[in-house]
Amino acid sequence: MRTDLRGELRVCILQTNCAPFFWQLAAADKAIYEDQLWSYVRGCIAALRLTPDCPDIVLLPELALPFSRVPDLERFAKQLALIIIVGLDYVIGPNGRDVTNETYVLVPDNWRTKGFGHFCQRIKVGKTYPAPKEKEILQARGLVFKQDPTYYLFDGVDIGRFGVAICYDLMDLERSALYAGKIQHLFVVAYNQDTQSFFHISEALSRVMFCNVVICNTGHYGGSVAVAPYYVPWKRTIYKHEGASLATSQVVTLPVRDLVEAQQGTRKKVPRDGEEFLFKNPPPQRQQRLHLIEKQKTI
Repeated sequence: MRTDLRGELRVCILQTNCAPFFWQLAAADKAIYEDQLWSYVRGCIAALRLTPDCPDIVLLPELALPFSRVPDLERFAKQLALIIIVGLDYVIGPNGRDVTNETYVLVPDNWRTKGFGHFCQRIKVGKTYPAPKEKEILQARGLVFKQDPTYYLFDGVDIGRFGVAICYDLMDLERSALYAGKIQHLFVVAYNQDTQSFFHISEALSRVMFCNVVICNTGHYGGSVAVAPYYVPWKRTIYKHEGASLATSQVVTLPVRDLVEAQQGTRKKVPRDGEEFLFKNPPPQRQQRLHLIEKQKTI
């Protein structure tokens, strides 16, 4: 195990109150609404300067802001020395038909040292699978969703490794299998109205993948959540937001060092308040793994 791992990771879940299908608004109305969104985001990020311990990562929803705000976010990332993960508005290709759904991971050069920032690295994460309703709406406008088959594994060194998924990609079992055993945190940007399903999926994936799962959903539907695979049930849900049409921001703390130890097979006991262990048992892929043999039988 790395000796330089932090004990905890602080994440700000910034849930903006985005209207449904706001990209369908007329240009003038959309510009006004984008300014309102940015005003809220700017205020929340600026307020982090006043917190005793500034978070390491700020997480925004899917389709949260237009691409034109990326330079402003980069400036904030360098000033506050933190990583920003933000879902951006659709990008229409040169042919006028292909459309992509992208999330940017903005990494300033000073995020670990907390010194003065000179530049910011942009890492683009594309969405692989559109939600059925999303695909239907885009097709009605004569647009074709362009899939991105890439998945990213980010090595944050002392904060652990993490993956990023966009909304419906959370349902992709292949992606979960690829990430399982390799990450400590899964960050999901979402624009999802089926919040209850995502609550259940986040807890299930946290247990099966044995990692922290954090979902930042649009405030129009609510449903942002942060889950860790703790042993005691009431500890597993670190944060959960329910309620529609609400903008909110919350800083949560995720385990890092203790989780890595648990992933590697060391179960730490916590002999207080009736607790036996800190985390649940790791899933089979974390233990001695057998290669399963497929057998087919007609009955």
